[in-house]
Amino acid sequence: MAKWFILSSYAGRYSKDSKIEKYINIIKDDNFPIDELIRKLENEDNFTIDRFMRDKDNFAESLKVQGRKYMMLLMIALFKNNARDWTVQNRLVVEIVKNRDYHRHHIFPKEYLSEFNITDKDLIDDLGNITIIDRVINESINSNNPKEYLQNYKNFLKEHLISENEELWSIEKFEEFLKQRKEGIYNLVYNLFLK
Repeated sequence: MAKWFILSSYAGRYSKDSKIEKYINIIKDDNFPIDELIRKLENEDNFTIDRFMRDKDNFAESLKVQGRKYMMLLMIALFKNNARDWTVQNRLVVEIVKNRDYHRHHIFPKEYLSEFNITDKDLIDDLGNITIIDRVINESINSNNPKEYLQNYKNFLKEHLISENEELWSIEKFEEFLKQRKEGIYNLVYNLFLK
């Protein structure tokens, strides 16, 4: 089920689209016909598992302008990686999402990026620049330089698939940071569910 959910999300099947009902109708009783569901996905959407596997090498580039479409992959990665919310309570991200007490955090904050004339919304909202943390922590970070504020959250970075290489926290390495982080997200999801 997880495999189909991830593949269909990647193919955009969870957008505002009535096609999802056709997939739901295939699932009957306690039966989950993964092969039939994937065949339907391939036939209707010109999408193949092979394409997803090939995208492993191009994942960072393919997400550059489609970050929001793949937020579910980020959520799955954070949940499976037991990511915590960056507070002293050490709550899991899954808990703050359930309680709706979270923020989508821009690792390189929007205002900070604008100081360097980076205003492209697709780049700012790129999946590699987003994580889920506690609302109060997000507000306290505000528009701070990642090179400075990430020092305070080093215990959480690995869980959020954020590079611990401080060189990547500089504005000069912003796009490389995004690429590496997206590859980390993809690899985690791929190895858990699709390998």
